[in-house]
Amino acid sequence: MKSLSFIFAGFILSIHFVCPQVINVPADYPAIQQAIDVASKGDTIIVDEGIYYENIRFRGKSLVVASKYILDQDIRYISTTIIDGSKYQNIDSASCVIFEGEDSLAVLQGFTLQHGMGTVYNLSDLETTTKYDGKMTHEGGGVFFNESNAALKNNLIINNQASGISGFAYCGGGGISSFRSNPLISNNVITGNKAVAENGTYGYAGALVFNESHGIIRNNIFYDNYTTGRGTVFIDINLSAVFENNTIVGNTAGRDAPGLFNRTSNTVIRNNLIWGNIGPGAQILGVDNDDVFEYCITTDNIAGDSTILKIFPEFEDEGLRLQNISPCIDKGKPDPAFNDKEDSSNPGKALSPSMGGIRNDIGAYGGPFAGLLPEFSGENIVIKPVTSYPLALGETFSKSYIIGNLSTHTIKIDSIIGPQAAGDLQVISNQENSLINPLEYDTLRLIFTPTHEIKQDDSILIYHNGYSLSNPIKVSLEVSFVTSLQKPSVMTDKMKIYPNPASEYIKIETPGCNNPVRMVILNCSGVEVFEKYVVNNQQIDISKLSDGLYIVKFDDHLIGRFVKMS
Repeated sequence: MKSLSFIFAGFILSIHFVCPQVINVPADYPAIQQAIDVASKGDTIIVDEGIYYENIRFRGKSLVVASKYILDQDIRYISTTIIDGSKYQNIDSASCVIFEGEDSLAVLQGFTLQHGMGTVYNLSDLETTTKYDGKMTHEGGGVFFNESNAALKNNLIINNQASGISGFAYCGGGGISSFRSNPLISNNVITGNKAVAENGTYGYAGALVFNESHGIIRNNIFYDNYTTGRGTVFIDINLSAVFENNTIVGNTAGRDAPGLFNRTSNTVIRNNLIWGNIGPGAQILGVDNDDVFEYCITTDNIAGDSTILKIFPEFEDEGLRLQNISPCIDKGKPDPAFNDKEDSSNPGKALSPSMGGIRNDIGAYGGPFAGLLPEFSGENIVIKPVTSYPLALGETFSKSYIIGNLSTHTIKIDSIIGPQAAGDLQVISNQENSLINPLEYDTLRLIFTPTHEIKQDDSILIYHNGYSLSNPIKVSLEVSFVTSLQKPSVMTDKMKIYPNPASEYIKIETPGCNNPVRMVILNCSGVEVFEKYVVNNQQIDISKLSDGLYIVKFDDHLIGRFVKMS
């Protein structure tokens, strides 16, 4: 603190200036929270490399807390300066970082945030709805915002989880949750986070919840997050949120909208790449006429918008940078306000990591705020489950498996080996040389005639060149042997579907038929959405279907209709 004194007619006037200071961790204080607790408004806390087992709270202070990334923008500091939330004292406040009541001068920048477990929030605190009154939720495994305008920039938010707590209604935001806030969430990689329904709760939003919030979400990558419910990103009751130049790829959701679920109006959704997310239904749900939705790359048809491109993005083999042939390059909104940064040494060309000319590149590496993102990589192979397949000895097994590469690099399938009972196994692949590019899928059709009954634990073994996955991957054949396959045509008039309407499951009465028969469920457009071989009164899980009217057929014979209602 400095003091200046002035003499006026015998009076001494002293003016005190408080100068912002820099606090170093661990040189000045061994823990980040200790430095926050002693810091004053405007101070900067610089954290040296290392692992800090803490669950930090900004406590409403306007502070900058940063790794050494803030000094020279060297992204290597992001992966070596870690806030690990695994040693929390109370599950009620187990997020890696909690923001409450800060203004826009509060910043967290340049960290890896891992192993946080979320923070309790009372949904009665929401102002714009009463439908959640009295309900509790567990939110924001990595970061939790509550009535905060803080900024979250240049972080790797990885392997955090929001899990259901007994007696609560929900859990969400495996990576980040924002309630009644106005944050800036920019240039982060949010990957490997989970929101998992447990103890009777509903889990949603594997990566990000944005609830009753203003704010800007831009130039982030959302990759390989998981939820048992809907949405990698879940925007609910927002107050004019901007969602711009983000990449949402390779995430998994148990219900619809595995990419983006937007349950409100007045959202700006622009220049985003939303592709290759696993889950039922469309990649994006909830866009209405009050939203701005434009210049995105996705697989979906969005009503009333002609600017949506449905072309594979073409990623580089390592990471999720774009190849120079990508259709995302120079395809964003052609307004100078959204241009990529220009390379001063090459006028008219974009500054790396943007590519091509200066028109906006769709996705996280495009636009005026693009920059290098935290380094990350991932490996994940998913194989679409196959329903039980009844087979009589001597009949030929022929079934397709969908295998998806959610890795950030190409995966090669080296070989596929069946159990001894499969005899001569024929494998038909759609991909040349059995190479599956990042965020692409292959259909493997397996054909064989069993030489004898296949045991319950017999599997197909898929060998690959991945370095962090189990090798081989074991896939159950799910074959059941029967004496003969019964045709249901003579008894369809006696079949009954119940309950109807249904929410979690249905059963079908099939009087006089105890052998498996092939059942398919079609949506109201006639598209097959579910297949299973079933027996009389077998419980059939329909919880992952979207709400609506469905048709049930047994071997192309109409059985009836039912309504799915959550």
